[in-house]
Amino acid sequence: MRTALIFSGYNQRAVIALCRYFKSIDQQFVIVSSGVEDLIYLTDYKNNVILERTDKTLTRELFFKISSLYDDELVYCPTSEFLNMFVLENVDSFQKRGIASGMPPKEPYEKITSKWSSQELFKDLDYIKIIETVELDKAQVPCVIKPYKNVILNRVLYPFICYSQDFLKEVKEKINRNEYFGQRFICGQSYYFCAYLSRNGSFEGYWQENILQQPDGKSIVLAKACNNPGLNEDALMNIIYKAGYFGPLMIEFILEHDNFYYIEINPRFWGPLQLANDVNPQILDAYLEEWFGRSVTSIKTNASGYYAWNHGAQCQNLKKYPAINKLRNVKRLLFENDVYSKRDTINLSQKY
Repeated sequence: MRTALIFSGYNQRAVIALCRYFKSIDQQFVIVSSGVEDLIYLTDYKNNVILERTDKTLTRELFFKISSLYDDELVYCPTSEFLNMFVLENVDSFQKRGIASGMPPKEPYEKITSKWSSQELFKDLDYIKIIETVELDKAQVPCVIKPYKNVILNRVLYPFICYSQDFLKEVKEKINRNEYFGQRFICGQSYYFCAYLSRNGSFEGYWQENILQQPDGKSIVLAKACNNPGLNEDALMNIIYKAGYFGPLMIEFILEHDNFYYIEINPRFWGPLQLANDVNPQILDAYLEEWFGRSVTSIKTNASGYYAWNHGAQCQNLKKYPAINKLRNVKRLLFENDVYSKRDTINLSQKY
């Protein structure tokens, strides 16, 4: 039987959601912690840790050591862009040591994950707008300065959301201009389409309406499962499938003035993955069947359909999407639906 390999310390909410799913269907999984301070030790999954890293350095020897600690074949679970790229660059040597990548080949992955090249996929769909690119010297606030690639020379590059001319000037002075491009900032309602796309082109998915987000485009801290806002899921998935990609993915669109704008694709398990456990676990069932050869039919929980990360919502200057205007008691929603308030992570919740 194959065993799931999870790296903790990155995208922790997705890590916890995967642990919960695997435990619910009795799937073997092991964890590599990021160090002695890893929050995984405050959860029920601490006993699944087989190796504690001493630093953040990634080497092939680290993976070889992991494989030596476990007899069964391991399947890496993609939760981190930096880790994913490292695994894909070493896929052959890891496979020989009994560690499957859990991802498609490197070329389609890179095309999908790039904020630049992924735009080309949807340019012929008349109901999806591609944001016009502007030269960095001609960019006007508000705008977003985005990297062509997410990882370059072992560096993770992030977008910069610029609301002021001073910050835009600062960004342009510190970046390598060959690594970034500019686009207008799109202001509207953000939606995620969260899915698992199988090798045969079939898929399972659900829509998520985002409500609150940490500043600078960071983590979603409040969201709700919702109906399809009006896009053709089959067409979207068919395009991605023809590009050679299969696996978990989250696509973001923003609805501005009745137009849907494509923002990005994250080809990995996403932060608010708990919603998949709650409202559409068939996403994870499809992943399980493809990589672990097991066929199960999970039942969605009786959850409210909300996802919340209460501690993450305690920062200043949260981004409020229009969907918040339909809500009355946001603090209560954050508290009642907190991803860490369940029994398996109650010690982690109390730490906050």
